[in-house]
Order: sequence, then C-alpha cells, then structure tokens
Amino acid sequence: MIFYKELFRLWKIPFTSHSIKRKPQFVGMLTNKYIYSQMPKGVVEAIKDKAEKTSKGNYKYKWHQALTPEVGKEDLKKQITEVTTLMSVSNDKDEFNRLFNKKYNNYEQLEFDFDDKTNQLYKSNELSKPYSENVEQLSLFDDDE
Repeated sequence: MIFYKELFRLWKIPFTSHSIKRKPQFVGMLTNKYIYSQMPKGVVEAIKDKAEKTSKGNYKYKWHQALTPEVGKEDLKKQITEVTTLMSVSNDKDEFNRLFNKKYNNYEQLEFDFDDKTNQLYKSNELSKPYSENVEQLSLFDDDE
C-alpha cells in the first residue's frame, strides 16, 4: 500500500478510497514498468503461465497472487521496497525517474550539463584554440578565382 501511496503522491493523484479501488489504467502500466519489468529473468513469464485469463483475455487474478516462495515472492518484496524507497526520497516524478534510471541503469534519456562538457572539450583537444585557428574562414569578397 505504501508503494501506491508514494506513486499517487508523485503523480499528483488524490490518495482516497475511491482512487485506490478505481486506479487509473496508467497506474498498472507504471507498476509493470517499475516493479515487474525489473524482476529476475523468467519470473514474469512464470506468472503469465500460471495466471489464468478470462474469456475476454484479461487476467483473472492479480499477478502477485501467482507468485510463490520459489518463484518471485521474495524478488517482488525486494523490488517494491527498493522502488518505494526511491519514491519516498523524491520530490516529484521527474526526480524519481532520474533516480530509478540511475539505480537500474535504464537510461532512456541522457542528461548533459553543456557547460561542463564544453569546458572538457576545450581543455582536451583542438577546440582549445581560438575559433579562427580551428576553421578556415571564407569571405564572400575574396577573389580566389
């Protein structure tokens, strides 16, 4: 429950009994992204094999109900604890996503501090020369022909 409380806080969803029972669909997608997609290889496949589907193709039960002590139960507890901890120290969903991506080496978007990168380039190679020494300048008014 703490996982969802933190998730709702970061995504600015009211944490009420109604919103908990009728979670927006994207909450399930976030749960899959942050919890189940990080489970050890084979756990989600085992869950899918074990979990029954209705005639409409939906799962009859929640995925965690298909876990056993041998298949994923401890992994799920560990993952929820880790992700909830990251959420609890984050001020907003962007900060949480940065921390999550750092922890799980899941870099969807790289962030650069251009001032630092530019300074490194100037210190390390030809860019340390003035611009006029790096580039052959052409003039519209020169007659080289």
